[in-house]
Amino acid sequence: MERETATKFIHDLLDLLGGKKLVLIDTAGMAQRDQRTRELLDMLAHRAIQRLLVVNAASQGETIEDVMQAYGAAQCRGAVVSKIDEAVKLAPALDALIRHKLRVMGVANGQRVPEDWHRLSSSALIQRALRPHAMPAWHIEPADVNLMFAAQRPATASAWHA
Repeated sequence: MERETATKFIHDLLDLLGGKKLVLIDTAGMAQRDQRTRELLDMLAHRAIQRLLVVNAASQGETIEDVMQAYGAAQCRGAVVSKIDEAVKLAPALDALIRHKLRVMGVANGQRVPEDWHRLSSSALIQRALRPHAMPAWHIEPADVNLMFAAQRPATASAWHA
């Protein structure tokens, strides 16, 4: 479908659905670095569209920042924080949301929609982000430190000056 045809189709469809309370347009499967993502965002520039950015809480902070830049977080009405059930840490997602001044409209903690979509207060999100974790991703036994940092002795003293 040509871009102009697709844009007209979306605009006509939105005009047709204008009486609905809420219409969700999902861009699932489109990576933030895919050229088609920019084209889709241009097509969705419609007066009636209020964009929400879905932020994957299980992503690394740098990836979340990349997504926010690519999807134009500044033009979004707010955000939905997804995959909070899979995220070990919420801090990277919350940090990005705060820096981009995005209002959290809801959270998702599972695959079932709408059953797993919820509203959480900011204090509940902060409490969840600050709760202690059972086991860090890394754990070094004292005996292992000696293996990693054991210095090999040079064969001769002149090896230090080479």
